[in-house]
Amino acid sequence: MNGLTKFEVLPNGNLKISLTKDGKAEMFDHFSSPPSDDYFFLEFCEGPLCNGWHNLNPEDVGALTSSLIFSYDVEHDDNGEVKYVGAHYWFPNYQIRSPAQDLAEYGFVIFAKG
Repeated sequence: MNGLTKFEVLPNGNLKISLTKDGKAEMFDHFSSPPSDDYFFLEFCEGPLCNGWHNLNPEDVGALTSSLIFSYDVEHDDNGEVKYVGAHYWFPNYQIRSPAQDLAEYGFVIFAKG
């Protein structure tokens, strides 16, 4: 899947992930009830994640969370380990809702700046 979502940093510093026209068609043509797991959500985010955005592990930014974390400002060492992370974004409601649920219901989801 490619080109199904668009990542946009908002003026308030948060990250808005929106379904594209193709993303809306894909979601509603193939799912009567969208899955709520992170794997599904990451599949929909494949385009941006293959073009400069990164899905990070919480320990990469010293976070104590199970939320997905994204950043466009990441540096790796020669072994592929994360050595620097600039601005990064997380989904604070991860214990209550899935970002996939917001994406399906509203057409977008907001990740807070960390």
